[in-house]
Parts: sequence; C-alpha cells; structure tokens
Amino acid sequence: MKTAVFRFFSRRIHSQRSISTKQKRGWQTRDALLDFAPLLLLGLMILAGAGCRKEVFTDDPGATLKFSTDTVQFDTVFTTVGSATREFLVFNPNDQAVRISSIELAGGASSMFRINVDGIPGDFQEDIEIRGKDS
Repeated sequence: MKTAVFRFFSRRIHSQRSISTKQKRGWQTRDALLDFAPLLLLGLMILAGAGCRKEVFTDDPGATLKFSTDTVQFDTVFTTVGSATREFLVFNPNDQAVRISSIELAGGASSMFRINVDGIPGDFQEDIEIRGKDS
C-alpha cells in the first residue's frame, strides 16, 4: 500500500514539475519575442515610409509616350453602335510620371465610337496619370 501511495504522489509531483518547466519555456519565448518587438516595429515603420513616396511628374515638354499600335482599324461598316472592340496601350518610357491633361474622342458624344480610359467609359477624360516606366 505504501508503494502505491508513493507512486501516486511521485507521479503527481513529476507531472507538476513538467508543467512548471513548460510554463518557464513559455515565459522565455515571450521574453524573446518582446526583445525582438522593437526591431520588428522599426522594420515595419521603414517599410511603410518607403511605400509612401510622392509621385514626381515631369514638366519636360519633350517627354514622349509610346503606343502599342499606331492605327486602330475596324473592318465593319457601322449602322448603329457596333460591338467590335479594339484595345491599345499607352506606354510611358520616361523615369518620371506623366500627367495627360485630357483625352477626348473626336466627334465627342455624337461620335459612333466609345472609349474607356483605365476602365472608365466616356468621350472625355481629364488628368490621366501614367507612372514612369508604366502603361
């Protein structure tokens, strides 16, 4: 009987020691993370600051844009609003961003054609910005 009671208490004390050791390891891990937190916070602040740069626009009148195609052709005769769609891209090969003051469709609202600029439909768009080395 004495050995059974001793084994019971021995197991109980041993299991409490292992919990204590696990808790101690947890505190050590938490302390290590708290020591690392200021460095992590500083890194996040640097990344946030680097991602928020102000766009610089060129005012050079010689800045040019390039187009993916020089002609957009339709081989259909339109009697009403047609469904043929053609796409072309405008590239900015410059290092700085370019602001296009206006893009308009010849003939305006009475034209047989429609345009979308950056997904926005209309026959007239203003202040379109194209970043440097972008389209």
